Order: sequence, then C-alpha cells, then structure tokens
Amino acid sequence: PPNLAFRRGLSYPELRELYAGARLVVVPLEAGTAYAAGATGILEALAMTRPVVATQTPGLSDYQTDDAGQPLAHLVEPTAPALTHGI
Repeated sequence: PPNLAFRRGLSYPELRELYAGARLVVVPLEAGTAYAAGATGILEALAMTRPVVATQTPGLSDYQTDDAGQPLAHLVEPTAPALTHGI
C-alpha cells in the first residue's frame, strides 16, 4: 500500500521523528518466535506514547502489560487476519 514504507539505516533523530508522526506502530513477527524479537521497537513506540499492535509470540509475553496489569501493547495472533483486525 502507498501508506506503508520499510526503512533501514535511520539515525536516532530520524527514527524519533517517524515515531512522533505515527498514529500507530505495527510490529509483525513470525509465529513461534521464542525470543523477544520486536521488543526494542515496541518499547521505543511506547516511549513516544504511540499505540502498538504486535504479533503475540512467546518472547513478547512479558511486554503485554505493565506491573499493574495495564495493557501496554495489543498483541494479536500471528495471522494476517488477526493483525489486520488489530490495526
């Protein structure tokens, strides 16, 4: 889609500017990823007060809620329909 872009090699100021302008940050991951892939992007987005939709994987279970049980990120099943619905 025209409103989707993959970017690499950004400086931290450029990345921060993109997060600041985002209405939503999506972190799609492969099903069954056992380590916390995507955690940095999720935490950066949350630090910029952006809502996050990410694929639920075993490695991200600790990032779903804060210590008080409040939701931090919306984690969805690793399927295209679930991710689309989450967005």
